[in-house]
Amino acid sequence: MNTRQSLETAPLTSASVSGGLMQWISVARSHELNAVATLRLLLETCNLSETARQLNTSQSAVSRTLERMRRELGDPLLIKSANRMLRSKRADTLLSVLDEILSANYRLYRESIMFDPAREVRSFVIGMSDSTQSIIANDLFSTIRAEAPQFMIRMEPALVENASSLLTHGRLDLVVGFWPTDFGDFRTETFAQGDLVCLASKDNPLIRRSMSLTQLAQQAFVEVNPGGIGFIGGQIDDLFTQHGLVRHKVAILSSYLAVPWAIAATDLFCFVPRLLLPQILQHDRVAVVELGFTSPRYAMTMCWHNIAHTDPGQVWLRQKIGQALRAAASRANMAASRHTG
Repeated sequence: MNTRQSLETAPLTSASVSGGLMQWISVARSHELNAVATLRLLLETCNLSETARQLNTSQSAVSRTLERMRRELGDPLLIKSANRMLRSKRADTLLSVLDEILSANYRLYRESIMFDPAREVRSFVIGMSDSTQSIIANDLFSTIRAEAPQFMIRMEPALVENASSLLTHGRLDLVVGFWPTDFGDFRTETFAQGDLVCLASKDNPLIRRSMSLTQLAQQAFVEVNPGGIGFIGGQIDDLFTQHGLVRHKVAILSSYLAVPWAIAATDLFCFVPRLLLPQILQHDRVAVVELGFTSPRYAMTMCWHNIAHTDPGQVWLRQKIGQALRAAASRANMAASRHTG
């Protein structure tokens, strides 16, 4: 294989960038894509006037393009035979090359517009705690199965200290959870903002009709710290501190889903985001404690890296996750009204 052939057929790899890529760029800058498009249609119709009609241009303009391409390619391309034109042997071989060029150009400019989740084969990894998975998995997977059946979704736990690195290096596509809304230099979107609710066993004799901060400061609490972030727990502690009080914590769990089993047969109390109530209140021995004060608020935050911001698959997935979170918030509000102790 000679040097020219190797440059024409070599794959675009890092080894070819300094040579092949720059020569490809040089050729691209020297030639007009409109001429390539006109030639492809002309080789299809083998007729100057019909090509001009379809392109809404003049026959003379098409004729000039044909003459130009004949000179640049060194071939007659179309040859007169009686009252029609026939493709040359070289022109026949060019059809697939021209199709490849035009197809690549179409994908370059139209990919995001033409994104069709029903036909896409994609895989995504989402950093998400087990409790967050429990509130959106049903809605999200139902939507994906119906609208994007070839999507593969993997959910993994993510710690706050390594989430940034995992997003930057593409190990995670998204992070979703009860995270701070200010997440460094990453893109964020907030869904399902709400308040915290206090839970206790229905049999807990210490429950009052409406409990104040002072009364709760006298109780023992279970703390939940998923992913090592402690964001919500810190908000609660700040509220008690502002009133000169200290919350008495006797246990720490890594998952909100374990809360019902931790408090159902004890005198322990626990604060949880309202969003999780439908899952937690499936345990029928747990009740919502009415509060005589305004609780801190939380936000369910989605984070992603700038490198994936405009990716059509990710844009679609983020929209569907947002819809699932909003649906979960609606269910949580109804659950709270039914289970207030």
